[in-house]
Amino acid sequence: MQPTQKFPSKLKFLFEPHRYKVAYGGRGSGKSWSYARALLMMGTEKPLRVLCTREVQKSIKQSVHTLLKDQIQALGLGEFYEVVENAIRGKNGTEFNFAGLATNTVESIKSFEGVDIVWCEEAQNISKRSWDILIPTIRKPDSEIWVTFNPYMDTDDTYKRFIINKPNNARIEKVNYTDNPFFPKVLEIERERCRNHNAEDYGNIWEGDTKAAADGAIYHNEIRQAQESGRITTVHPDALLKTHIVMDLGWNDSMSIILCQRNLSEIRIIDYIEDDHRTLDSYSDQLKQLGHNWGTMYLPHDARNKDFKYGTSAEEIMQRLNWQTEVIPKANIAILVTAPPENILNMPSKPFWLDAIISFKANGSIPESGTYVPNL
Repeated sequence: MQPTQKFPSKLKFLFEPHRYKVAYGGRGSGKSWSYARALLMMGTEKPLRVLCTREVQKSIKQSVHTLLKDQIQALGLGEFYEVVENAIRGKNGTEFNFAGLATNTVESIKSFEGVDIVWCEEAQNISKRSWDILIPTIRKPDSEIWVTFNPYMDTDDTYKRFIINKPNNARIEKVNYTDNPFFPKVLEIERERCRNHNAEDYGNIWEGDTKAAADGAIYHNEIRQAQESGRITTVHPDALLKTHIVMDLGWNDSMSIILCQRNLSEIRIIDYIEDDHRTLDSYSDQLKQLGHNWGTMYLPHDARNKDFKYGTSAEEIMQRLNWQTEVIPKANIAILVTAPPENILNMPSKPFWLDAIISFKANGSIPESGTYVPNL
């Protein structure tokens, strides 16, 4: 089927057969309304079961229900589609349903397996857990997974899953306001205002670029400046250097593991592991399989807390697994960040990773000699 309505040229692939159809980019690109129109038009050609989903949907108002309703009127399809509170139905049996992924159990998500097309809107927020359950559930022959999102961080699972590691049988397009022939004047005014008064966020909002650091991060502006000046690059493990491990413990929340090496004034982040609902011994096995020249495993202050069921701490578990550990004392991060460098220099038993903060605070920027990006 070819579109009978005007579409941004970059999005005409929606009428071609692909397992994955992904459009990402900045605001005003026409991604969402183009996806809505394409689905509605295709639904008039043959009966389709379409699931419209996002990570969190507490009510139908948080879905694309209203967008689809508006596009039905814009396309003149009011006689064909019946719009009810929680669904949209076509005269030929086409049906649109809406659900949030985060609030569904594994079993309830598996009930989606009969859909022809799933549209994942605002997909930058969809978690690894949700993708891992949803994708193998959409298993009907010739079924498709449609994805739209405005990128946030390049470490987000959606960005890694579709942009960094492109799957087979996927059509992926970066679409911005410059690709939308219907870009409205009112948004052009907002875009210009953002460029003139909010330059640091302009690339993310309007150009679809990922952020250098999360909003609210302590060194957000400095990381952005380092990225813009080309001082962040890919680094590789050096077999002659010790690899140290910095862990942030988690179960329901993510476990975060940073692997880093120190060479003179450089602290190199060479790898990063993040996951949840896994035991410490499984992370230990994963680390040992990497075969590094291991140094110290740095654990947070709560690593000495005893588990009430077994009476064993995370520190004790890792020591039994033959790791050299050091527990970092609890500290007020705000005090640490605002303290003068000389105060930090005088801290007793200062771990090596504090040198990065000291150097940063003394020089006013990330050291030119350092390279600080994961080699994922």
